[in-house]
Amino acid sequence: MDRVTFQNYRCFREKQSARLAPLTFLVGENSTGKTSFLALLRALWQVAFQERIPDFRQPPYDLGAFEDVVHYRGEKNGRPNRFEAGFEYALSRKADDRVNYRVVFEDSGGHPIPSTCTFSQGETSREMKDIFASAPIRFRPRRTYDPSRLTPDPEGEYIPDYFASMSRNAPEQWERLKSDLEGFGRDSGLFDEIGVLSFGKTAGSPFQVQIRKFGKRLKGPKRNLIDVGYGVSQALPILTELLREDSPRMFLLQQPEVHLHPRAQAALGSLFCNLAASGKQIVVETHSDYMLDRARMDIRDGKTGLKPDDVSILYFERDELDVNIHSISVDEAGNVIDAPPGYGQFFMDEMRRSVGL
Repeated sequence: MDRVTFQNYRCFREKQSARLAPLTFLVGENSTGKTSFLALLRALWQVAFQERIPDFRQPPYDLGAFEDVVHYRGEKNGRPNRFEAGFEYALSRKADDRVNYRVVFEDSGGHPIPSTCTFSQGETSREMKDIFASAPIRFRPRRTYDPSRLTPDPEGEYIPDYFASMSRNAPEQWERLKSDLEGFGRDSGLFDEIGVLSFGKTAGSPFQVQIRKFGKRLKGPKRNLIDVGYGVSQALPILTELLREDSPRMFLLQQPEVHLHPRAQAALGSLFCNLAASGKQIVVETHSDYMLDRARMDIRDGKTGLKPDDVSILYFERDELDVNIHSISVDEAGNVIDAPPGYGQFFMDEMRRSVGL
């Protein structure tokens, strides 16, 4: 997806158009529709590429019934009876080789159901792997785990079981994932080593997830995941989904910086750049300037193959009872361009106050 349009959806009354890139950041104040935007991307993906009726109440997004999803301002005329959305994508590098997809959602038994779906170049829908949509992680680490079914969830509760299964059944694949996780752990300062300690030789044996942080001269002891900083356990589910070999093409992430210190937030920005340069599409709802600034600097310094056009910043700005989306770009020097007056104003005001201006 490289452009999304929609109208009469949630807090968006007027027709909105937003540019998506391999790496897209959603920024703005709370309650300005960023999570609703992510939910719409997933719904469009499911309708267009998987021929599924989307569920706007599927975790991690619960937008409610049709009356909660369609735009409503409390006017006497009531709610609209439909909302529209669509997206564009390129089939190749040719300028005219593009597909436009449009869908109209109407009320059916209280649920938003696609009533009309149109591809500009005919029926090009094809089965594709599902996208990954995460909640702001609230993972609850345990001291010891008993193996259970690998049932993926938006908050990553199944990740310890995934580690244990991989280490036992696919050791070579586990070593590659382990190496990638440890690489990020070192870059972010979170940890240097991760492992699984099994208390038996069977698949049903209890196990622990262990973390080790090296000192300057000594490696130090391995510690239980529950005994290290909370940021480590909260980062692992997202890192695993991003780095596993069978990861999907598209990621919708909500505040992945939760519980992470500034260095780790910045390291996430670099990781997103690397993955986007490798062919993933990542859409991140964030309040982290550290993450955003790292991405801008990595583009400026040529740290990855990511170009300025490969990054989009979508600024969600409240306008009375509605919200407008501003598409902001980054130039080759890492500067933010085409930003509206309100973008970053709070931080400028705080900086002036801090220096006594």
